[in-house]
Amino acid sequence: MEAELMALATSGATTLVGLMVTEGWGQLRDRVAGLFRRQGRAEVVGAELESSREVLLEAARQGDPEVREAVALEWRSRLTQLLAADAQAVAELQDLLRDAASPAPDQSGTRVEISGGTFNGPVQVSGTQINHFGSGANG
Repeated sequence: MEAELMALATSGATTLVGLMVTEGWGQLRDRVAGLFRRQGRAEVVGAELESSREVLLEAARQGDPEVREAVALEWRSRLTQLLAADAQAVAELQDLLRDAASPAPDQSGTRVEISGGTFNGPVQVSGTQINHFGSGANG
């Protein structure tokens, strides 16, 4: 069982650190901090998560990839301790990781479909983008 908790904590920390630098971080931060609510530490952990995020953002600006590993190691340790002490947190973290792995639904309403287009440079579209290349049955 200890190996399973360690694997879950490692997965949680890796996901956490990866998402700390994304736009959807605020919602995830609140859920992660909520894992610590039964210990009465949700607010403190929320502040610590924000501090870790700032460290990661600064490291990214400085081009220091080792910081990411250090932050992940710190949160793996915290999550391991939490999971060992709070059986309910195991299921909550599993749910959180499952939700984090699911792509967020597109809220923009934008849909772009390009068939047989010629691109002379990079193209970036917000929302759902479908590109068809080559000659197919439709082209």
